[in-house]
Amino acid sequence: MPPALLWLWVLAAPAPAPPTAPDLTSPAACQRCHPAVVAQWQASTHAASSLDNPWYAGAFKAFAAARPSELAFCGQCHDPALVAAGTLAPDATGPAARAGIGCAVCHSLTHAPVTGNAAYTLSTTPIPVRGPAHSARVMPPGLTGATRCAPCHEVRLTEAVTQAHWQRGQSDWFDWYDGPWAGRGVNVVLRPEDGVRACVDCHMPKVAAPRRERGRDANGQVRDHRFLGSHVALPTLRGDTATAAAAASHLRTALAIDLATLRPGVLDVVLRNVGVGHAFPGGTQDAKQAWVALTAWDAEGQIVSARGQVQADGRLAPDTWLLRARPVDGDGRPVAARAAWTQRGVVADTRLKPGVPQVARFNLPPTAARVQVAVRLRRVGPDDAAALCGPDAPPACRAVPITDVITAEATLTEGQIPGTRPWRALVAHGLGLAAGLPEHVAEAGALLRAAAAGAPTAVEPQLALAKHAAVQGRTDDVVARLSGIDDPRARWIEANALARAFRHGPAHGAAERLVAAAPDDRGALALVARLRGLTGDHAGALAAADALVAIDPHCEAGLYQRLLALRALGRPEADAARVAWARHRRRDELDRTLRDAYRQHRPGDRAVDGLVGPD
Repeated sequence: MPPALLWLWVLAAPAPAPPTAPDLTSPAACQRCHPAVVAQWQASTHAASSLDNPWYAGAFKAFAAARPSELAFCGQCHDPALVAAGTLAPDATGPAARAGIGCAVCHSLTHAPVTGNAAYTLSTTPIPVRGPAHSARVMPPGLTGATRCAPCHEVRLTEAVTQAHWQRGQSDWFDWYDGPWAGRGVNVVLRPEDGVRACVDCHMPKVAAPRRERGRDANGQVRDHRFLGSHVALPTLRGDTATAAAAASHLRTALAIDLATLRPGVLDVVLRNVGVGHAFPGGTQDAKQAWVALTAWDAEGQIVSARGQVQADGRLAPDTWLLRARPVDGDGRPVAARAAWTQRGVVADTRLKPGVPQVARFNLPPTAARVQVAVRLRRVGPDDAAALCGPDAPPACRAVPITDVITAEATLTEGQIPGTRPWRALVAHGLGLAAGLPEHVAEAGALLRAAAAGAPTAVEPQLALAKHAAVQGRTDDVVARLSGIDDPRARWIEANALARAFRHGPAHGAAERLVAAAPDDRGALALVARLRGLTGDHAGALAAADALVAIDPHCEAGLYQRLLALRALGRPEADAARVAWARHRRRDELDRTLRDAYRQHRPGDRAVDGLVGPD
């Protein structure tokens, strides 16, 4: 730039503003230097998390009526500006009631515990406007790490909320932590092909930014602050068609689907979560509806079977195969209208965990010649929408849009789908069946043997065959098949199979090799703690349990193994350990009662009996 122009530019440039305290109600202070990022954020769900979100506002109003002393349970995540101002209430108005989760919240985090329930700490120090001091203040170490998302994406239903016992609620962060996208998940045979990914890699990919945008990297990109996630409802409600289309496109990378027939007239829909680091659908367990919809036509193009269809009143047909958890109240009835405080247990969970296949089986009529299957998703169902949307809510609040996440079609010849299948599809199908009822386990073997024959050098078919043998109780076959495989997944299968056969010494050896390879895997630590205790190494069991509880202070397995080890060692801390375990344990006896009651209310839902459904 010529000196004269440079001097004019200096004169015209705005004077640097003084450092400002973080403003939780407005992004205006950030917009001056980051207009593109602020525009992205304004289109995000984070920007609409507060009382201008009618589904949240309705749920918060009901919660406030039921638990008036516990408003921060909702507000600390959804309404940080109202909480900071001391004006949190379901009838709050003004900018703070529409502030959402703004720039100053995420960029002021100094403590982000993985125990959730918004137990975060925010810095109140002023934010320098430019330079290294600005970057150090708004990009503290670990900001891009997954733990920054944990405080609000881990939810615990405390005794004060339920007025009963403690329960886990939403657990997106630990679903990710335990899975293959976090580099762990030793129990998952089929790994993602694109390696380890954290929250920002999926929800904040890098996108191009204008040249005047400060904070661009060397490639002219910034992290996408739209936080595209699991539904299109909010952008649709706002009339933001561009963001709704982007959210739908993002969703369509989530799943893989394979249609297969093992015998005429029986269609298996093999589903796998291949693009979501946590369970699909994510978020709160009582909210989203995801399901499998099937349509079959005969040779003349007439519909001969339709399952999982949306009825005229917007409800799903009773025989719909749902991909969701089933939280229930104390009478075994599904939790309705986002009334999380009524939850007493979860009777089934058919969400798609990362990399773990699931099979939905459908019987087809003999005349079926073509089938189409879709996984569909909506933010809330019509009953919840009617309960949550107040009289002043826009019509789109009740007319919740449905997204087809993935669709597959197949042509049938004499009731079967012809052609050969890749070995990965066979492994996924076999693993999905092996997780079901005994008759399904028997069908899985042929699929897995075919996969092994088609990919003799691949380790996954051998791991899957070992898992299949373990399910059938063929422990020696498990050990023999895994003997030459140096892989943490092999040690996981081997150690569990040996432990189930009460061969604790060899199981302990396999578990030690497992935890050496996966020292921060929750499942590996729980297993080695148990086996150390069973083989008399109580100090070692305590060390493993302590490591597990350090990762997850609410982990039932870690708390239980810690209690057993402390008792065996005669340590006085055992009494406190018993109290901690008793608080966080899963109440198996209550779960059985709730499942029996749920069957009375939902007699057609086979999810409580096995993972192959609905037929």
